[in-house]
Amino acid sequence: MCLLWLIPLYSQKELESRGIIRKMTLQEKIQSHLTDAMRSKDQLRLSVLRMMKSAVKNKEIEKMKALEESELLAVLFTLVKQRKTPLSSFGEGPAGVGRQRGSRD
Repeated sequence: MCLLWLIPLYSQKELESRGIIRKMTLQEKIQSHLTDAMRSKDQLRLSVLRMMKSAVKNKEIEKMKALEESELLAVLFTLVKQRKTPLSSFGEGPAGVGRQRGSRD
């Protein structure tokens, strides 16, 4: 059944509230971007997205349940904080830091 004819009649919010379409969760967006990175062979983006996905999965295993959006954001903010700390302390130091700097840009 094609529902594209409904789009001009209703706003995005109305369609979501009626259950016709739904917003993508953050995990679905990460998976979608991961697939796009694989297709475009963007290695840096692919490695960052895989790191994000594995951190979320590890937290889900630790909690033994699916994460809510707020918990998921907390995991991602933790990853960002972990990557910022070595950059500020090492400056132009070891080669691994250069790779982290590239993943943050």
